[in-house]
Amino acid sequence: MVPIWNFYGLHRASRLLLALGCGFAGTLAVVQDAGAVPTVSDLAATGGRAADLLVQEPSPAASPAPEPAVPVEPVASDPVPPAAVGSETFELDDVTVTGSFRRQRVRDIPGSVYVIDQKEIEQKGARTVGDALRGVPGVVSNLSGAGADVHSTYFIRGLPTTSTALLIDGRSLNNLNQEHVDLNELPVAGIDRIEVLTGGATTLYGSTAVGGVINVITKRPPKVFEGNVEVTYGSYGYSDYRAYVGGPLGESVRFNLYATYFNTNNDFFYRVERPGGPVPVFEDKRINGAFTSTNYGFDLDWEIMPRTTLNFTSYYRQGSRGISLFAIRDPRTSIPARDEAGNVVNLSADELGLNGALFPRILIDYYGFAVTSNTRLGEADDSNLQVRLSYDRGRTTEQEVEEGETEFATNDIGIFGTRVLHTWQVAPALNLSYGFDFLREGGNSFGSENPLIYEAAISQPSLFALASYKPADDVTVTLGLRGIFGTRATSREFNRDFNGALTPSVGVRWQVIPQLALRSTFSRVYKTPNFNDLFGRGEILGNPDLLAESGSTFDAGIDWQPSPTSLIRFSYFLNDIDNLQGYNLIEENSPEDQLLIDKFGYELNERVRVNFPRVRSSGFELAASWQFAPYWTLFATETYTDSRVEQAFKPAYTQTQYPLVPFHSGRAGFSYDSPGGFRGALFVNFQGLRSSDPLHIGPGFAELNSPAGLPIANAFALPPGALLPGYTTLDFSFRVPVTENLSVLGYLDNLTNTRYERNYGNGAPPVNFRLGLKAAF
Repeated sequence: MVPIWNFYGLHRASRLLLALGCGFAGTLAVVQDAGAVPTVSDLAATGGRAADLLVQEPSPAASPAPEPAVPVEPVASDPVPPAAVGSETFELDDVTVTGSFRRQRVRDIPGSVYVIDQKEIEQKGARTVGDALRGVPGVVSNLSGAGADVHSTYFIRGLPTTSTALLIDGRSLNNLNQEHVDLNELPVAGIDRIEVLTGGATTLYGSTAVGGVINVITKRPPKVFEGNVEVTYGSYGYSDYRAYVGGPLGESVRFNLYATYFNTNNDFFYRVERPGGPVPVFEDKRINGAFTSTNYGFDLDWEIMPRTTLNFTSYYRQGSRGISLFAIRDPRTSIPARDEAGNVVNLSADELGLNGALFPRILIDYYGFAVTSNTRLGEADDSNLQVRLSYDRGRTTEQEVEEGETEFATNDIGIFGTRVLHTWQVAPALNLSYGFDFLREGGNSFGSENPLIYEAAISQPSLFALASYKPADDVTVTLGLRGIFGTRATSREFNRDFNGALTPSVGVRWQVIPQLALRSTFSRVYKTPNFNDLFGRGEILGNPDLLAESGSTFDAGIDWQPSPTSLIRFSYFLNDIDNLQGYNLIEENSPEDQLLIDKFGYELNERVRVNFPRVRSSGFELAASWQFAPYWTLFATETYTDSRVEQAFKPAYTQTQYPLVPFHSGRAGFSYDSPGGFRGALFVNFQGLRSSDPLHIGPGFAELNSPAGLPIANAFALPPGALLPGYTTLDFSFRVPVTENLSVLGYLDNLTNTRYERNYGNGAPPVNFRLGLKAAF
C-alpha cells in the first residue's frame, strides 16, 4: 500500500486551530488596555484613506510595519494641464502585487493588470467575485447576477477555469475542486480589491496560471475600529446579509472578522428559442436553482518586532446549490422509442431520462488558513524575507435523490502549501525576487456505490526567480524563470509520473512619452494535472491518463492617456497550448470513448476530463475611460477571442471555437459619482456568438434508442460546433446616501427584459432587482 498522509488528523487539528484563533482574539479584546487604541486623529498623517492603512500579501511589504525602502516611484510629470475640480485622473497609479512579487504601480508592469477597487465593486452591485469581474477586459464570465449556474464558467483570453489561477492573497484555490471553482461562492465581504493579470503567469504563480490570474486581495486589519452591516433583498427569493468589523487589539495586534449569509430560489421563468428544432420555443420555470451559502473570515496582524510581522488569515465556507448540467426541460410527452423487447412505444422525455440532469445538487464544506511572516533584512531595509505556511481543505459532495434513494459522490481534498520568498532591491535600478514553492495535495474520492474509489497524493515543488531592471528611467525589463520538479501522483491503484519543466518569461515596458507606453510579455507555460483532474468523482469524472499542459503565451499592448481624464488600454494576445484540458461525453460508436471504457470502466453518458491536443487562442482586449464632465464618466471594455480547437479529442470538434467562449464580449456605459455620496451607473452588456458545449454541460441521451436504432437526444441539444446567438442587456445601479453612515443600494438587472440563453442549456432570468441598506460605523 502506498503511504498517504493522514489528512483526517490534520483536518481535526485545523478546525481546532481556527477555534483557538477566534478564542485568542476574543481574549485579547478583553485584556488589552483600551487607552492603547488609536483614534482617527492619530492617523491624520495618512489622510484617512483606507489604502494607507492596508498592507497586502504576498508583497514583501505585506505587514503592518513601515514600508521597506523600495518605494513606489513618483508619477512622472504630465505636460497636460491639471484636471478641474471634480475630475478624476487616469494615470495607472493603482498599486498592485499581482504583476510581480512586490508592490508596484500598474504603469510600471509589462503585463496587462486590471485592478477592481471598492468603488467599482459597489458600482457593479457586486455580491460575489463573479459579479465584480463582469466587464473586465480579457475575462469572460457567466458567473454573475441572478440565474448564475455552477456550470457557467469563466475564461481568461479564451482559456478555461482549469487553466487559470484563482488566488486569495496569492494562495491558489483551484486545486480544491477545479470543476466547481465557483466565483459565486466567494463574497466580496472582507475583500479590499481584486487584481486580474491576463496572460500566462506560471513563472509567478505556478502551473495553474497558464491563462492568467484572478487574485482576491483581502482587507488587512485597520488601525482604528471600523465596521459595516448590509442587508439586501431581491427577486426570486434573494436575500443577502453581511457584517464586518475590524480594529486594534492593542498597540501591536489588529483583527478583521466578517460573516455573510446568502439565499436565493432562482425560480424564474425562462424563454429560449430553438428555430427549426423539434420544439421551437422552450418556456418553463427554472427548477433546482436554489442556492444557500454561509461564509466566515478571521484575520490577525501582529507586529512582533519593529522589523518582523506575522499575519494570520482564515476562511470557512459552506453551502448547497443545484448543479443542473442542463437546466432546460424537454417538454415532449410522446417520443417514439424501441423498448428492450423490440416494440415501438411512445414515451415522454421524463420517462426516457432526457431530463435526468435537472436534479443533482452539490454540497460544499471548505476552510483554510495561512500564517505569513515578513522580516525586513539589511540596515537599509532593502530586502524582505517572507515565509508562508498554509492549509486548505475542501469536501465537495454531489448528490441526487432518485426513487427514494440518495446517490452521492464525494471528493475530500487537503492541500498543504509552503512558500519562501526573498525580495531584494540590489540596486536602484535592479530588483530581484526568488524563492521556493511546495504544494502537497492528498485526499480521496468515494461514492454511495463504492466506499473508496481513489486515495492519492501529489507533491508539486518548484523554484522561481524574477528580476526587474530599469536600464533607463522610461524602460522596464523583467526576466523570470520557474523550475518545476518532476512529480509523482501516488495512489492505491497505480502511480503516475510527470516530467519537470522550465518556464521562462520576459517582459518589456517602454514609456515612450508621459502619455503613451508600449508593453509586451512572452512566457512558456506548463501545468501538471491535480487530484481532481486525475481522480475526481461526480458529474465530471477524473481521468488518470491525463497529460500535462504546455505551450506559450504572448501579448503586446499600449497604454495611452489622451488627456488627464481619459485612458485607453489595448492588448493583442496569442496563446498556443498543447494538451489543454477539456471535457468529453462518453458516446456510442466512438473509438476514442471505447478506449476509455476499456481502460477505466466509464459508462455511456458519463462525462470525463480529457486533453485537447492543441488549442490556439488569439484576440484583443480593450478598455477605455473618459471623464467628460465633473463627476461623469464614460467607460467601455471589449474582448475579442478566436479560441480555435486545432486538434480536439474527437474529430467532430476540430476547427471549432472552444466550447462556450464568445467571439466577443464587452460592457459599456456611464456613471455619475457626486461628492455627496450619490452614485448611479448604467451598463450595456453584450456578448457575441458562442460555441455550444455538448461534451461538458450538454444533455446526455435517452435510455432507449429510436425505432431506427439511433440515440434520442434532448430536444434542446445542439450538434458539435453549433453557435449560440448573442445577446444585449441593460443594467442600472445606484447608491443614495440617507445619512453620513447609512446608504440605500439598488441594482436593476436586464431592464429590457431580454429573453436569451445565458449559457448552453441555461435560460436567463427576465428583469429582476436587488435593494438593500448599508450602515457603516
